[in-house]
Amino acid sequence: MIQVNKGVNDFLLEDLDTIPKIINFTWKDKNIKDNNHPMITNGLRKMIDLNPEWDVVISDDQDVEDYLKENLSSKDYNDIKYTHVVEKTDLWRLIKLYNEGGVYHDLDRYCNISFDNFITEDIKFILPTHEDFGFAHCLMGTAPKNPIFKQAIKDNIEERTQLGNQSLNYEDTKNKILILGSITWSKTVFNTLFGFTGYDRKKEGNGLNWRMMEEDIRSALYECKHTTTKKEVPWCFTSTFCISAGNLDGYELDPDLLLKEEPITYFNQELFYQYRKEFYKNFDTHHWSDLTKHWIYEQQ
Repeated sequence: MIQVNKGVNDFLLEDLDTIPKIINFTWKDKNIKDNNHPMITNGLRKMIDLNPEWDVVISDDQDVEDYLKENLSSKDYNDIKYTHVVEKTDLWRLIKLYNEGGVYHDLDRYCNISFDNFITEDIKFILPTHEDFGFAHCLMGTAPKNPIFKQAIKDNIEERTQLGNQSLNYEDTKNKILILGSITWSKTVFNTLFGFTGYDRKKEGNGLNWRMMEEDIRSALYECKHTTTKKEVPWCFTSTFCISAGNLDGYELDPDLLLKEEPITYFNQELFYQYRKEFYKNFDTHHWSDLTKHWIYEQQ
């Protein structure tokens, strides 16, 4: 079990300011909020409606590129310059939140829960978990200058150097994005917030594993005064969306599902992923997990 020094969390977070009320998204089109696809009407637009006191900022690919160039050394920028945009946004969100604070939220997530439901003045760090595997990378939030994010930036850059920047086949590229995103982020949090230096990713067969969210970790997280956490089970139970909180456009829910978190019908899950795939296709792009050989490194 991890022996958590409860003073570590206080030392890292207690002197930080509050989380600025800024929600960051990235997408190819800054006018995406005007789109009427179910992914947007049930996601971004609901987010805006439920958080009227929050500023919503949508950064496009060029914004991400410019921000990285301005905030990285020449060497580090050149190392990421020709990689896929998903790899770039994974580093961009860390730098953006470290410098300015606020929240990062993936665009392809639904929303029916306001941030005010779980962010109080004491909360300096939003740290959900992805089921029982590591920490979520699709939703994160922090006060500015959080040292955990500073370390995450360093770890991301160092991991990229170790992996190399060579052209990869599509399966290796998906693994690289996964490693530099969720896995490296989880490693940073384990090592920094918990002082658990034994964390490391490992490859088993064709899959990549990281430390499970065992009870020792969850109990320690819940005791962190300045951190809010939730076990997220995408797509239907996340920090900002719960299927039991109300119906969605296009969904016919069994009333029994409104009373508990499981099970979820196959139909509802399939419909969500159908919507998501259709949404990406409409913009001539793909979810990172659907990479194909033909467009891995579009600039190479």
